[in-house]
Amino acid sequence: MTPQECAVIMTYANQLDPRIQLNDPTLDVWLTATANLSVEEAKWGIKDYYANANPNDNRGTQPLQPATLRYRVSQARERHQAKAAAIEAAPRVKNPNNYRARNPELWEQLVAEGRDKHRADLRSRGITPHAESCPDCSRPSR
Repeated sequence: MTPQECAVIMTYANQLDPRIQLNDPTLDVWLTATANLSVEEAKWGIKDYYANANPNDNRGTQPLQPATLRYRVSQARERHQAKAAAIEAAPRVKNPNNYRARNPELWEQLVAEGRDKHRADLRSRGITPHAESCPDCSRPSR
């Protein structure tokens, strides 16, 4: 933020709360505190501060400090980024150490052995495997 933009922001805040002084030392403090904010973010922060202030507090609404403005805007920025990140799906990562990917032939062999062993176990108990007993089944028999 440039000194001219910071002066505009301070003037905006001063119009809402005349206790914010418009002088060079205050400008230096505000410029240091709001250096990484845009003008739109700073205006939003000022409006948010005074819109959500509690005037019924014992001390009344305190004048906005530049550090408070920076903190409120950074918190809002982080909330917005967290919401945006939560909406986006994380990229699917394939495990490179997957046994199936490293040994596809052995994997298929083990799966076939397990399938055949399971079907043999069903037959030994007098149960016909579903893939063999259902003519309309869409599962291909291996």
